[in-house]
Amino acid sequence: MAAAVDFGAPTVDPITGLGAWLSTADHKKVGRIYVAFSLLMALVAFATNALFSLERVDAGGKVLLNASEASQITSLFLDSTVFLAILPLWLGIALVIVPLQVGSRTLAFPRAAAASAWLFILSVLMVVGSYAANGGPAGGRSKYIDLYYIGMFGVVLALIVGVVCVATTALTLRAPGVTIARIPAFSFASVVTAAVLVLTLPVMLGNIVMAFMNHRYGGVFGAEGGTTFDWMFRQPQVYVLAIPVVGFAAEVVPVFARARQRMRGAVRFSIAGVGVLGIGAWAQSSLSIESNIRNGVTFIGVSILIGLPVVVGLGAFGDTLRAGGKPVVSPPLAAGLGAMVLLLAGVGAGLVTGFKGLELVDTTWELGQMKLVIGASSLGAIGALYYWAPKIWGKAISKNIGLAAIGLTVIGTLISAIPDLITGVLDQPTYAIDYAVRNGQELLNGISFAGEAITVLGGLILLLSVLSAMKSNTAVADNPWNGHTLEWATSSPPIATNFGTLPVVVSAEPVLDQSDALASTTSMGA
Repeated sequence: MAAAVDFGAPTVDPITGLGAWLSTADHKKVGRIYVAFSLLMALVAFATNALFSLERVDAGGKVLLNASEASQITSLFLDSTVFLAILPLWLGIALVIVPLQVGSRTLAFPRAAAASAWLFILSVLMVVGSYAANGGPAGGRSKYIDLYYIGMFGVVLALIVGVVCVATTALTLRAPGVTIARIPAFSFASVVTAAVLVLTLPVMLGNIVMAFMNHRYGGVFGAEGGTTFDWMFRQPQVYVLAIPVVGFAAEVVPVFARARQRMRGAVRFSIAGVGVLGIGAWAQSSLSIESNIRNGVTFIGVSILIGLPVVVGLGAFGDTLRAGGKPVVSPPLAAGLGAMVLLLAGVGAGLVTGFKGLELVDTTWELGQMKLVIGASSLGAIGALYYWAPKIWGKAISKNIGLAAIGLTVIGTLISAIPDLITGVLDQPTYAIDYAVRNGQELLNGISFAGEAITVLGGLILLLSVLSAMKSNTAVADNPWNGHTLEWATSSPPIATNFGTLPVVVSAEPVLDQSDALASTTSMGA
């Protein structure tokens, strides 16, 4: 039998205050930096999307923006949603949680992770500053367009370094007994996400360099050759945002079902399947010999197949809920299951996108499909913050506020996405604000704007709830959810070395094993 691991007394960092944050190599602090900054950028993403939706209410007219400004707002919405908000938010959560889940006292390459966090913040400021100064990818001031490309290069590079640190930790710094087969679902999903990003983000870096060269020196690679980033925001690449959702749902379903995860192999298949089919760097029209790659057989096949792992995952979660009897209603469970349902809707919408006869490519149908997937990822991230708040901050977030933020996110996503799907069928262009209007399109765009406003409200509630929890002096239990995996075997917040003594790891749920053994001993004593 494996023996418990004793990490000894925690070390004490002699540096305190702001200096401790600036010089930290503690993965928990680095993760908090990513989480805090990405939450702020999420508000920027939601607000810019709402502004764009408002502009579409009056097709052919000007509500607030001219055509150039609307183009910039659209670009900022896409960049901030994917690269400045959702991906770094999941990365921040993984930086805190993955070392705890695999029983490690530290993160692989901790200094590199810290460097990635500060590079990310500096690069984000460059990107946002370039937009504010009329830069961005299609701005009117040349030097700030250059600044945009330099900033985006830094953002993508920082994300690559961060995910490599997370994946290396899960693969090489596991505690005794934590085999690959016993890695918790969220850590496994983090490894898969890292693999997809390591395969695709370097392609994005290449796109950025080519775009910079084209702008700086005038058509070095042709007018558009390899310089567009739209593939990062479309299927199948957009599904990389969904991989952590499946991993998070697999964590909370058994905990709140009060049962061990059933069909564990099916859950792993679900996570890996979404990852493999979510590799989308190949779907770049500008680099493909096919003129309409998103109407091609490969694209249609991937769009259909990706529904399989999502359905398999939902089936495994349903079986676990059935086995456990009556689940405990909680914000994390509601967020996990709600995110999976939104993801299924997004996959369903994506399934029909590529069929040529429907003519849905480059219409708002694609925008609605993307919103469903982004909504699923955002909802999963909200649930993850509530679930792991005791480990991230050593605080608990109000249950009622959590349910309110989750409910508003679900409602806002649906109200925003469904009208876009309908206007897509009516041939409304994806990001145009000046187009030939068909009956009902402007009304539907108004409804979509209302959905975006509701989503912004949900984001504000989330941010305020986190800030409120930070000010609270109420102590939180080490394992308030009766969780099953190793992060619940340490204090809230974790000590400097993460653990004092680890429980014996002989299964994928070592904390649950320990609890069952204690209950059995107590029963025998009685």
